[in-house]
Amino acid sequence: MNKRVTILTFHFNQNYGAVLQAYALQQFLKTNKFLVSFPAYIPEYMVPSSALLRGIKSGGKIRMKLVLQKLRTLPRRLRFQNFRKKYMSINHDAKTLEQSLKLQRDSYAVICGSDQVWNLNWHLENSFDSYYFMEQIHNSSCKKISYAACFGKKQQPVQMLNLAAKQIAAFDAVFSRNQLTKEVVESVTDRNVPLVVDPTLLPDITWPIREVPAKQPPYILLYSIDEGQSAMAEAIIQQLRAIAADIPIIQICSENAHLIPGCQRYEKSGSPEDWLELIHNAEYVVTDSFHGCVFSLKFGRKLVAYAEDWRAERMQDLLDRVGLGHFLLTSPNHIERITDSRFFGFDASNVASKLREMGSASAAQLLNALSNDSWSHFHVWNISSMKHRLMVTVAIICRWLIKDWLLMMVDGFIFSRKKERFLLEMARFIRKLDLIPVKEWAAL
Repeated sequence: MNKRVTILTFHFNQNYGAVLQAYALQQFLKTNKFLVSFPAYIPEYMVPSSALLRGIKSGGKIRMKLVLQKLRTLPRRLRFQNFRKKYMSINHDAKTLEQSLKLQRDSYAVICGSDQVWNLNWHLENSFDSYYFMEQIHNSSCKKISYAACFGKKQQPVQMLNLAAKQIAAFDAVFSRNQLTKEVVESVTDRNVPLVVDPTLLPDITWPIREVPAKQPPYILLYSIDEGQSAMAEAIIQQLRAIAADIPIIQICSENAHLIPGCQRYEKSGSPEDWLELIHNAEYVVTDSFHGCVFSLKFGRKLVAYAEDWRAERMQDLLDRVGLGHFLLTSPNHIERITDSRFFGFDASNVASKLREMGSASAAQLLNALSNDSWSHFHVWNISSMKHRLMVTVAIICRWLIKDWLLMMVDGFIFSRKKERFLLEMARFIRKLDLIPVKEWAAL
């Protein structure tokens, strides 16, 4: 019987990266024979940020101009809803907090992440919300795992962080997608936090990308999130003109729908599928988005990544891990690097190989965390037959030995492609090694 896993993340947002990382984790788990669902519940502090008329006040007053601007995003919002309806398993029977908690308690495992679900700066003032820290289900029997949950920035409200630390300490497993979150967790708990990749880089995920004509003309794609960095985005576009004067520029708009001058086309209502396809087929990608960087590297595009302040930390971490840390433009003074012929001279196949290695190792760690690995999961004492008792005991010991070897391989080596594939298959085998279902043991 397939085991049920509940995912807690920002799947409800109108953000390309948020929706696609949720889709990716779901697909990876489904590929590995888990039953997956997302509660329809939205935590109270996240309701304003996911609302259609978010941010329509200016100076304490509702501005009609902002209202009209938000209403223009309605087609985009509907396309996000269609994507979720078509590709994601949303449990609409879990719309309230109590319904969501029941779903979680009835699950084999609950996975929190990815995305900035641990960013305490987004909580209501002086009001810690423990939903993504699983406080209400710590006494249940389900596995509690954090996969690639992120704090977003190092500066967190101290009092809230102390409350969060107590909950994080009770997780069965915690994995971080960046050094920033790893350091925050390790500074407030006794945990050693392994680094993994964002779910979008896990193996065996099929993306909904349509076939494109072989002779499609080249274009530069701009995906800008931070309106405060618009001047830098515009300067980068102008600089790119020096080396790609004849290539048109397409901007696919983010949730706040700000437009950068100089583009030939503006895609204001693109679906997640449109966003994927535009990155996949672009000649160049210009972005200040973490997931924009992830998919550009994944698809082997020529990347111009720019960001300042806290947004730069996550992008810097990703680029450092594939040997491209010097490619991030963090100041207007860096923009002239683009015209250097060496700027786009990195080996895309080498980057892709590193991403595959990290993805396979991360997949093995997650599958290992989802497997039964504790005596508390085995009611050996209820087995009346000495033969069955011995068989189960030997099986458990063998499984422990294999998994210890597996973890040693994950932590200690960089694999060839054949070895990394073998490692992932071994992790999947271990997860399936349930010789006697728990509920049947008492009847033996």
